[in-house]
Amino acid sequence: MLATIIAAASLTVQLIEFGIELRDRHRKPRHKR
Repeated sequence: MLATIIAAASLTVQLIEFGIELRDRHRKPRHKR
């Protein structure tokens, strides 16, 4: 059960980071990275 929770948390974090990166890139299209 712990492994499932960890996997779910990791997936959620990846999804959130992806969404933030996408929104940030969409908001300011400046040369970032």
